[in-house]
Amino acid sequence: MFDGCTFRDCTFTDCACRLLHVPKSRFVGVRFDKCDLTYVNWAEGVWPKSANSAALTFTESHISYSTFSGLVLKKLVMTGCTAHNVDFAEADLTQARCSETDFTDARFHNTILTEADFSRAVGYAISPLNNKLRGAKFTLPDALALLASFEIVLADYPLPGGTS
Repeated sequence: MFDGCTFRDCTFTDCACRLLHVPKSRFVGVRFDKCDLTYVNWAEGVWPKSANSAALTFTESHISYSTFSGLVLKKLVMTGCTAHNVDFAEADLTQARCSETDFTDARFHNTILTEADFSRAVGYAISPLNNKLRGAKFTLPDALALLASFEIVLADYPLPGGTS
């Protein structure tokens, strides 16, 4: 348990912090590389209302079953991670970099994703109807998941000339 701790410009590498509790703890410029951070309620911590740099960076880490609900985490970095069943509802992830991350069953609802980068991310189900996506970056074929909330049918037809 990190109770009332302050972490500034720290790097955690190859740590197993499952079920970690972070009540009243502060994180500024903290990096987690190849860590297991499953079942962490990051919303227990103390977070600034606005941020000019990434408070948290996750690389090649496992953060499944965690919650970031309601947090302002502008410029969050989450690259090459596994983020299954993570709750991002009501969070502000403006300019977040979420590339190459697996978001299977993650929850995005009223989430601000303005200018966020989801390049090569997979498994997400983000509705453009109830999230802010202006300037967000997605890559095909996974970007087609953005159409799911529109309940449309995409037909796959061969291109003229016999190529597909």
